[in-house]
Amino acid sequence: MNTALKILVLDDDKMFRALVPRWLSQYGFTNVCALGSCNEALERLAIHCGYHLVITDFNIPHMC
Repeated sequence: MNTALKILVLDDDKMFRALVPRWLSQYGFTNVCALGSCNEALERLAIHCGYHLVITDFNIPHMC
């Protein structure tokens, strides 16, 4: 299991945010946080630092 690896998924597409954590869980990644906006991600990163991987849409609206 890959429970120690912290992954942040950032995408404005609701379906993508639902699918990526599901795909990752099939490979044993269980510590995945999926968010839909740049502001949510910045708030989460300020509180919960230490993500090992960020998967993001580079064309997300209102990207900071």
